[in-house]
Amino acid sequence: MRILLGVVLWRPSYEIILRTLVEANPTLKVDLALTNDTGSNLTIGEDISSHFGKITIFNGLEDLFLQCPDMPEAEIEDLFASFKTVSFWQNLLLLYSKARRYDVLLLWEDDQFPLCNNPTDFFSAQIEALQADPGLHASVSKRVGYLHRVPASINQSFSRRSLELLERAFCLCNEIVYPGLFVSHGGAFVFPNEDSPYGGIEHFEGFPFIYAGSLAINARADCSCFYTVPDLPNQSYSRGNDVFFSLGHKPFAVHEVAQSYLHDPWLSLLEGETSASCRTLQLEGGGRQEFLDLIMGWLSYAPLLLRLTVPTEWECRLKRVRQLLERAEVPGLCEALDAFSAKTHQDHEHFQETRTRWKQVCAALASGIRA
Repeated sequence: MRILLGVVLWRPSYEIILRTLVEANPTLKVDLALTNDTGSNLTIGEDISSHFGKITIFNGLEDLFLQCPDMPEAEIEDLFASFKTVSFWQNLLLLYSKARRYDVLLLWEDDQFPLCNNPTDFFSAQIEALQADPGLHASVSKRVGYLHRVPASINQSFSRRSLELLERAFCLCNEIVYPGLFVSHGGAFVFPNEDSPYGGIEHFEGFPFIYAGSLAINARADCSCFYTVPDLPNQSYSRGNDVFFSLGHKPFAVHEVAQSYLHDPWLSLLEGETSASCRTLQLEGGGRQEFLDLIMGWLSYAPLLLRLTVPTEWECRLKRVRQLLERAEVPGLCEALDAFSAKTHQDHEHFQETRTRWKQVCAALASGIRA
């Protein structure tokens, strides 16, 4: 079995994870691919690199074409023109794994990594799940903790009534907002599923929800595309990569395995500090702008997400969302929702066209490229 470990948006601090991995698994039979968006040369220490097979570093599409010279360049360049930021690099790794005929792509995103609590069994659960059922598209690890993105001091900038109305609005149109998210646990690292059993995949509007990081992908399956809505002016906006990755795969089969990971881990947590109350995010000005950036990002893809998941009622759902936003009395949100909603049909067509182009590229690879 040919296995590729692909790391999206490499950062020097990630060497902690790889070093733990290779020290516990000295006979690794895994190739390594790293993506680099820094504009500078990327290097990793020989103490790590010596444990892997082929190591490939991607700075852009030109490196993909160098590695796979028989690729249909024009079609791929056209396809990748619609991918931005994280989704660009996710797609590049998935396409490379298909072109080079890997069996499994172990995909790690820049903010979602497996815990090192059992490093000698780091890959086996995910890989064994794919081996046991060739029909699986992916095997996923269990998210046992995440950094609460809402600033702890947000109640200094917004009334409780406004926060509760915003919660209700986003619960109608967003895959990760739940009651209490805005008014409790702000800024802390929390462990909501610590004691729950493995095997439960989260759902949103009836679709299994998988995080596009810390998972094993069957690179030989008919996987559809990652997708993200077009870039927004503020680069800190969330773009819903995970949910569009999930939707881009349907229909698919996914299995959760007994391996854990943290979402948005701090370096201190990677080094062993796992107290839920270890830190909180205290931001100047009560974190008002950070919170607005966060919810504006969620709002930006809400119309398209509802159009894809509840096609018969998405317009009525958006009307209810807008009513709640009006009552929350937060300037700019209703106007932003109107602007995003006006592009829903265009974005929906773009999503479907992108998925079609992705499948065409994958079909071309399957018929014309040898490992």
